[in-house]
Amino acid sequence: MSFVGKILVVVQLVLSVLFMSFAAAVNSAHVNWRKETIKAQDQVKKVQAELGDEKQAREKDLAQFKTDGEKFEARAVTAEEKNVALEDALKKAQEEIKNSQQEAAVANEQAQVAREEAKFRREETIQQREDNTRLITSRNSEFKSRQVVTDELNATKIDLQLAVAKNKELLQQLALRDRKLSELGISPDDPALVANVSVPPRVEGKVIGTQATKAVGRSELIEISLGSDAGLVKGHVLYVWRSGLSAGGKTKYLGKVRIDSTEKDKAVATVLEKDRGGEIQKGDNVSTRLQ
Repeated sequence: MSFVGKILVVVQLVLSVLFMSFAAAVNSAHVNWRKETIKAQDQVKKVQAELGDEKQAREKDLAQFKTDGEKFEARAVTAEEKNVALEDALKKAQEEIKNSQQEAAVANEQAQVAREEAKFRREETIQQREDNTRLITSRNSEFKSRQVVTDELNATKIDLQLAVAKNKELLQQLALRDRKLSELGISPDDPALVANVSVPPRVEGKVIGTQATKAVGRSELIEISLGSDAGLVKGHVLYVWRSGLSAGGKTKYLGKVRIDSTEKDKAVATVLEKDRGGEIQKGDNVSTRLQ
């Protein structure tokens, strides 16, 4: 064999070994890739299973959230209905209190009339006693003294009869008021009711200033054009309203105030309640009776 032939044989042998090495490497890589692919597929299946579990858990949470939301919405509707019922009951109670206050005012006026009538009867009795005294001046002093005592006793009996009758009537009216207040859940000894012993005169004025207080627990103050010259005193309750010309054609109730201090021609009042539909402003009307 020639030298060139030997070289070719050697080259062919080297190439064969090299190709076998390449084939072994390729086969090893293919096996490794297949293992990695199977491993990756297993991981994908595991992740998909975890995602499925997570999806089911999320759907369950969403269903629970929806159920809770429906329960909360039902509770909100029930609470709103209760709130409306309480507001209606409050308005009814306020109306009953207002009627009771008006009845108390009428009772006070009747008591004043009874006192004036008793005073007139006492004066009439005194006059009659003086006339009787002039008629019996010729009689002895003992008879005169006894006559005076008799006249005084008669006057006292008349006063007592009037007082007993009026007291009985006032007790009946007071018992009726206390029963109504008790039915409304209000104590008859409430200071706000006990203090309301005088009836304010029928007067009307204007709001001449307002002062909104920022301090917690303090009420709004207003200044009005009515004072002691108009017959107002501390504790009188007045109503604030806006005429139809200022309120778009319809008279509007704005709230209720209580007199705190008075001067001759003006007074300062605390706002007891305000209507939610409007604010008290300068120029609004104020009166002791609702229009």
